[in-house]
Amino acid sequence: MRAMPRPLTSLETPLLALFCSLDVLTTGGRVEPSTYAQLEALAEAIPIFVVTRRPAGWGHALASVCGLPVVSENGAVLFLPNEDEPIIVHLVEPETVAAWSERTARAVADVCRAVPGVEPSSDNAFRRVDRALTWRGAAPAGLADAEARLRGEGFEVRRSSRALHVGPPGCTRERAVRQLVEKLMRSEPGDLSPYLYVGADIDDDEMFGIFEHSVAAGDLAGRLDALASKPAYVVDAAGGAAIRAVAAHLLSLYA
Repeated sequence: MRAMPRPLTSLETPLLALFCSLDVLTTGGRVEPSTYAQLEALAEAIPIFVVTRRPAGWGHALASVCGLPVVSENGAVLFLPNEDEPIIVHLVEPETVAAWSERTARAVADVCRAVPGVEPSSDNAFRRVDRALTWRGAAPAGLADAEARLRGEGFEVRRSSRALHVGPPGCTRERAVRQLVEKLMRSEPGDLSPYLYVGADIDDDEMFGIFEHSVAAGDLAGRLDALASKPAYVVDAAGGAAIRAVAAHLLSLYA
């Protein structure tokens, strides 16, 4: 069992790559210029990978504009930067993408009809494989039962602070990250000890559990006890300020 998280400043080991959620890149939904600048500086030292539950549309834009490898849709769709267009990698067989898209859309629609207070996420139009449903305010009664039913039907289901994400079996962020480690880092996918993960939402506990070195942003302050897996480190800063703090600390280790 992992001890309580320590301040990021106690991390003294230079690491080989940074994996981070999209939540720690943005402040109020926007990537600030200072964040871009800090990431550019860090990218001179180590590779940076973005891991997000957001749609493939977001992943394509990030990979194209920022030149970063991106795991989108909770692992279902990966984008690898390329000179012209990002290379798209699916965790399902390419010929089944349309069928899975239809099936996850139907499953989310069924839940939205059965559970008052939930609705399909507005960004579903930009998803290739998975679907999401969301709610306003507190999670509605009946959502936990719907989540269990979806799992019983064979879907991968991940719950974040404001949404439920439904995808094909085997489409997980862990599997996608291990593929990136093997393909791009030319490393053993079973060993994530040389890498750092930074997250900011409750569903990042999946990644905190597999990365020896992981950081929770200040967005998770007061919620760490509820996580199934704890991060190794914490920073007080939230949103984009969190990744800037992490980048600054990592750069100090390479100086």
